[in-house]
Amino acid sequence: MIKKALLALGLIAVATQPLRAQTFQNYSSYVLGLPPVAFLVGNEKFAVIQSTQPRSATAQQILGAINGDCHFTSSIICDRSNGAPFAPSAFANALNASNINQGTLASARMSPVALGTNGTNGGVVGQLTLGNGGCGGTTAASCLNNIAPTPTRAGDILRWNGTAWVTIPGNTGSIGILQEDASGNASWVAPGSGTVMQVNTGGMATGGPFTTSGTVTVTAAAKSDQQAASSSTRAVTPSQQQSHPSAAKAWVNFTGSGSNGAETINASYNVSSVTRTSPGSYTISFTTPFAATNYACSVTAFSGGSFGWGQVVSAATGSVSIAFVTISGGSLVGFDPVGQVICFGTQ
Repeated sequence: MIKKALLALGLIAVATQPLRAQTFQNYSSYVLGLPPVAFLVGNEKFAVIQSTQPRSATAQQILGAINGDCHFTSSIICDRSNGAPFAPSAFANALNASNINQGTLASARMSPVALGTNGTNGGVVGQLTLGNGGCGGTTAASCLNNIAPTPTRAGDILRWNGTAWVTIPGNTGSIGILQEDASGNASWVAPGSGTVMQVNTGGMATGGPFTTSGTVTVTAAAKSDQQAASSSTRAVTPSQQQSHPSAAKAWVNFTGSGSNGAETINASYNVSSVTRTSPGSYTISFTTPFAATNYACSVTAFSGGSFGWGQVVSAATGSVSIAFVTISGGSLVGFDPVGQVICFGTQ
């Protein structure tokens, strides 16, 4: 291309030594017969005709005069195309990655591109399929339905088996218990069936541990345990609850009729009878007697607005005598209210 350009500009000689007159051949034949130049360094002189006048020019001047696309330093540099500068290289400006037409362009040289809808910038139209890294759904529920294992029936349970996610089919019976063995295999079993691996005991329960068969024992508190009020390994049963020192051993609510004899018991515990012996005086008999006479009783009177009070007169292991008094005419007299008595002690 350079050779043709030089001839087109009217180049007539390339000289590295003074020109000599040739008598045996014309000048053009002489020039064409010279050996070819291996390379140009830029300071060679060329004979040119410019506006009908002979002139000399260097290779740099000639290349620059072609069309301004190339220049010469230690080598020929072309940085224009028909006078217009090339677009910046993709190696200097990632926005011009399109200038690379072969090979692989590093991702760091690529500008981020938003994947728009309807195919904009390579965006996806519709749902992204499983094969393309999507789930094929538009909601969380539809995505899970698409990626989960195929269900068997209602009540299926999603489970990792050590290799993949699988489903445990829902229980087909009315009631079932899901059990898992030592290897992680799960299955439904009916309540009451299955294998007990080990039974441990503690607290009030004794007899364990055992892995095959055995007996778990819970020891009930005896009367002495309740009276001692110190055991933490005995189970309290209803028959011995009242034996604890804090429990009432007998109580009664009765209505005084105003006549001697048996009175009406409204409610009671461990009271066999209430007997009126005189106005305001009563004997309370116990079903189970106290162990001694040093028990304590509280006596109150519900008189419907009248002022009065009650007190213990005497105590025996099997009964207690009480009296209710009020003030009448400046003197204490017995009266018959609704009586309330509660007693504590050891039986």
